[in-house]
This record gives sequence, structure tokens and C-alpha cells, in this order.
Amino acid sequence: MSKIRDASTDQPLPRGTGAIIGNLVRSDIEKRMELGRRKYGEYLRAFNGRSWKIDLYEELLDAVCYLRQGIEEQRAIERRKEQQPLETFNP
Repeated sequence: MSKIRDASTDQPLPRGTGAIIGNLVRSDIEKRMELGRRKYGEYLRAFNGRSWKIDLYEELLDAVCYLRQGIEEQRAIERRKEQQPLETFNP
């Protein structure tokens, strides 16, 4: 049986000075809700005649594509850094 992971001991406690991520996510959700209302004429509701599994699957496929794009772009940046002297590198 696998051990349950305890994030408080596996890593140092998070400390930061940047934006509060939960607030950013809340704002993003509110914006997406309003976008959906404008696009479809109402907010997303349960029992709307669509398959949530198919919708989620398609959204996750999109997310994986964006993730892969980011990985490829980061690798290209790293390759360029290795090929150019630091003082001439301009991403």
C-alpha cells in the first residue's frame, strides 16, 4: 500500500511575495463565466444536454497541447542560451 503524501513535510513551506494565486483563479473563473454567458446566452448549468465527460476530455486535450507548446518553447530558449554568449542573448 502506498504512503499518503504529506506536502508539508515533502517540501519546504511555501513562502512568497507574488500575487495570491487563489485570487487570480477566482478572477479568471468569473471572467470565463461571463464569457460563456455572452457566447451561449446563459451560464453553464447542470443537465444542459451536453456530455460533461466529452467536454472535459476535449478541454484537457487542449490543455495538454498548450503544455507541450510551453515545453517546446522553453527547450528552444534553453538551446539558444547554450549557443550564444550571455551578453548577446536576447529572448
